[in-house]
This record gives sequence, C-alpha cells and structure tokens, in this order.
Amino acid sequence: MATTNSSPVISSNPVGVIIGNTGAGKTTLSNMLCGTNHESGSGRQSKTRQLFENPVNCGSYPFKVVDTPGVDSQVDTFKHAVLLKEALTGTPINTIFFVIKYDSRFDNILLDYLKLLTPVEKYSHKIVVMISHIDLSKSSNSDKKEINDVFKEEYPDKSFNFIFYSEKDDRSEIADIMHSYLFKMPAETLQISDEEFNLNFNIYEMKAKIKAAYDKFLRETKQIEDDYTNLIKDLNKSDINTQEKDEILHMSIVSFKNELEALTEQFIGTHGANMQELESYGFAVMMQKEKIKLCTEFTTNVSAMMSYSLLDTTDPRNMIKRCPHCQEVWFKVTGCDGSTSCGKRPMNRAYDISGKTFWRFTFVRVERRIQWQKIEETNARNNSQLQTNNPQRSEVIRIVSELQRTLRQMEQLLGDIRAHSVSQSQTSREETRGYPERAVLEFRHVYEQIGTLYEYIKTLGVFQRRRINRERRYAEDFASRFHHMYMELEQLLASIKNSGILQLRADMEERRREHIQHIAFRLHHTLRRLDELLEYTLTDNMSQSASDTKGVGCGKSFVWKDQPAVEEEKIKELFQVKTIEEIKEIIRRNDYRQMRAEYERNIDSRRFT
Repeated sequence: MATTNSSPVISSNPVGVIIGNTGAGKTTLSNMLCGTNHESGSGRQSKTRQLFENPVNCGSYPFKVVDTPGVDSQVDTFKHAVLLKEALTGTPINTIFFVIKYDSRFDNILLDYLKLLTPVEKYSHKIVVMISHIDLSKSSNSDKKEINDVFKEEYPDKSFNFIFYSEKDDRSEIADIMHSYLFKMPAETLQISDEEFNLNFNIYEMKAKIKAAYDKFLRETKQIEDDYTNLIKDLNKSDINTQEKDEILHMSIVSFKNELEALTEQFIGTHGANMQELESYGFAVMMQKEKIKLCTEFTTNVSAMMSYSLLDTTDPRNMIKRCPHCQEVWFKVTGCDGSTSCGKRPMNRAYDISGKTFWRFTFVRVERRIQWQKIEETNARNNSQLQTNNPQRSEVIRIVSELQRTLRQMEQLLGDIRAHSVSQSQTSREETRGYPERAVLEFRHVYEQIGTLYEYIKTLGVFQRRRINRERRYAEDFASRFHHMYMELEQLLASIKNSGILQLRADMEERRREHIQHIAFRLHHTLRRLDELLEYTLTDNMSQSASDTKGVGCGKSFVWKDQPAVEEEKIKELFQVKTIEEIKEIIRRNDYRQMRAEYERNIDSRRFT
C-alpha cells in the first residue's frame, strides 16, 4: 500500500465523497472504513440507491465519507445523477475520492478516470485517485509508476494524487492516508448548476459512446489478430514452397496493417467531430498506440518466419519492386521504405481502377477463418508488366484485361442461369427458391462492371476513330462497335429481368425454355464478339509499346514496403546471375551501377516481365 508524509494534527472533521463506477469497490471501501454493511453492486446495476454519510471508525483522525451510486449504472440513471449532484453540492466537502479498479491495461484505468472526471472537472484540484485491487498486480511497484506516467502523458501540466490499496491492507493505514489528503484540502461547497450538471452528463454520454466504440475496436482488433494468427498456423502446416510462403507471410503483414488502419479510420470518421468538440483525444491516441503495438508485434513475429529479412537493405527482394499501378520494375538505390512515386511523369488523369498491390495470392474469409487462394495467371498479369513511357497505354492494357476477366465472369454466370433454367425438373423447389432474383442481381453487378469500364475507356479515348492496317481484322470505328455491343448487353439483361424467364417452375412451358436458350445464344455471341474486339485492342496496344523510350514511369505514388517481392527468377535475370547471394554481394560492392546503366541503354528492347 502507498504511504504518504506525516501531516499536522487537524481540528475538524473533514468530509470526503467517494465516486466510482459500479463494481469498482466504493461501497466495499466505505463499509471497511466505517464498519457498516451497505449492499454493494456488481455488473451494470448499482445497489447504492441512496446517499450514506458515515463517520470513519478507524485510523488516527476522525472524518466522514459519503458513498454514492455508480456513475455508470444502467438502472435508475436519472435518480443516481440527482443523488450524485446532491452528494457533491449538498454539504461542504474537502476531497473527492475516485475509486478505480486496477486493470493491467493502464489505459483502461485512465478511461475510467476520464469518465468520473466529467461532472467535477472544474474541481479536479480536489480529486484523489484510489486504485483498488492493487493485489491483482504482478509487479505493483513498477505498475504504480507506469500508471502515474500514463496519467502524466495525458495531462502533462497536472499533478495527480494516488492511493493504491487492496482489501487485504490494514484499514487504519488506508484511513490515515485518506485523511492526509483531506487535511490538505479546505472544505468547500461545490457550485454546480443543474444546467451545467446536465451538460456534463451529456458530455459523459458522448464520452461513453466513444468509449463503447473504443471497446468495440479492441474486440475487433483482437478478432483480427486471432484470424491472422490462425492463418499463419495453417500456413506453417502446409507444404507450400518457400517463395510462395514468403509472399503470403509478407502479404499477411500488409493486410493485417491495412485492416487495423481501416478500423482506426472508421472510428475517427464516426467520432472525430465529437472528440474535437470535447477536445478529448485520449481514445484516438490510445487507439493509435494499440494499432502500432499490434502491428509491430505481428510484423516481428511473422517476418521472423520468412526466408529473408524485410529489413535487409542488401537483399534484392527488398530493393526491387513493381509499381502497383503500371507494373514498372524499379530498383531502389537509396531512400526509405515509405511512400514513393513511379518515375517523374505524372498522369494527366487521376482515375485509377487497379491501384491495389499486385500479389499472386488473395485472402478470403471462410467461416471466420482466413484462407489464401492463388490468383490464376492471366494475360492481365503478363501484359500489365510491359514497360512503357505511355501511362495511358498502360491503362488501356490493364482496362482491357479487366474487361476480359469480367466477360469470363458473365459467361460463367450465364452457364449457371442456363443450367438452372433448363434442368429445373431435376431441382427441388427448396433449392431453386430465390435463385432467379440472385441470378439477376449477380448479372446486374457484372453488367455494371462492364458499364463502368466502358465509361472509363471512353475517357481514355481508346476507341477513337482511326484507320488500321489492311491486315487488321477490324477497320471500323471501335467506339461504335463497343457501344453497339454494350447496348445489346443492356437489352438482353432487360429481357432476362422483365420477361420472368428465370422463374424456375416445374410446369415451365417449352417455349419459355426456347426463349432462354435464344437469349443465351445471343448473349454468348455478343460476349464472344466483344472479347475478340478487346483481344485485338490489347494486342494492338502491346505492339505499340515496343517503340517506348526509357522515359518510364506512370508518376503515381505507392508505399514501397507494402509491395510484394518480384519473382526471384526475374531478379536473377535482371542482375544476370544465378543466385540471390550473388546479387547481395553485388549490392554490397555497389557494382549494380554498371548493370543499371546497361539496363537503361537497352530499355527499348529489354523487358522484365
């Protein structure tokens, strides 16, 4: 138990008011000091529904304490507020004792203090903080110092009075320490108007909502931490090769950080205005601390499982990265791992549909468990890595590849629709119930994707009227062709949605089945023609990229450390060596400068894809 310096003898009986949350130990403390047996509360319901002013019957000096209802009680809230105001203003008091239960998360102790402070903030000079249940601490001396540091960090210009105690301590010693503070503070009748008190309780409610959101944040971060911990356990049990394991581990670090940042941004977006109004940023600061702590711990633990260190400045896997926007390969000679830009040519348009980091895997949650899935290799990956000094053409290559993937999704969905519609006699009514609506919604989603991409294509001027070589298959206006097929898709979707042909009924007429097959044929034919058009556009843009000069880069920003490592085979090809260790030795000797000069001289013909 904490001790204080001896105090002079006093000549009157001072009064202290005990305030605390339900279950913190207010009534237990009052009973222990006064020899009374008032019922204490637990959970969210306070048992103290009237004020008790009792003389202390232990210790060296006489004084009185007033026990109050729990500030956070969810029952008879208004009555408790009235009682609390009466305790604070009804009689002259010397000291306000805040009773706060010990918590190994010291930030929670500070949060409880902030809640108790709201109604009496202008009398903070009369407050003594009593930390109960200190016997729960495994290292009480160091914890006492750290708790004081947490409070000083939040209020650097204030000094705090602390008493640390437990029910096992001698009650006379506790009484004497409390009395030493009572003696130092003159009796005073607190002046708190009804309006001010109500305002303070409104402020408390605002803070309570922020606190509830913070508690939710802690729960969700714990769940995210558990999810990624299980992911790492599953990964370690798998037989995946080293390079892929490294990428998944690196990806988990980035994804974990991004999920925590998303939670933080959501909290700030929801409660930032209230925190600004209250000039109370404690929750936001604690949230940032928690996020940094979790990210640091997770990064340290996971990076230790990788075959190479993410902090090794001589490892080419850390020094060679792709731009996530245009897939240009860059070699970092100097600089930090933070935000950088791809080349020195800014884009004329800021519209970007593929700014996500390019990984070979993706994470999905299945029954609250994160699983990794390998992304199928497509033309999009190979083509998007072509180096080009024309950022717009890089966008064309990427947008066309995106359209091709969307068309494949639509083809697959179309196959599902035909299968469900034609073979409905083999499907039970329960299995097919609601399928038409789901199919149309999915179809609409894919169709809207095509619409968005089409509008973007028009802004790029991809399909402007131009003459093409005679050997080219298409010598007409690309924009007209695309628009015609786009409108046909829209018409077909309307037919599917409005005619009710997706009604899966056992008595479906033969002509309705024929109607489905007819629309499916038209749609399939339209998609194929559109795919051919896109394939030509992709090939045409790729052929034009061969004339690019070495003025490379799209000019967009990205975070270097968040990008995955380039494939080892590509790195070894770039350095023209056989092992990563050889590359590390080259980097240590700074011999890469000659390699870089050679790369720049041959950039027109040399492609690192």
